[in-house]
Amino acid sequence: MVLEMNITARVRQTGASVKHIIAHFAGDESGAVTVDFVVLTASITMLGLIVVTSFSGGATELADEIDTALDNIDVTLP
Repeated sequence: MVLEMNITARVRQTGASVKHIIAHFAGDESGAVTVDFVVLTASITMLGLIVVTSFSGGATELADEIDTALDNIDVTLP
């Protein structure tokens, strides 16, 4: 409804045809760079989550092994 009113107002103000205004709107790429950066940011975020998920299990196992090894060390005082 709002877009329809904006087109009508623009036709009245500029005298341009609705076809011309819609063609201009369809060809406008001013927000395309923003979309590219949103997709890039989402991709990097997903890649980071995949890496963290992949290594989190191995890191936990390694920490448990180190804890066990340190618990088994006998330290004697002189």
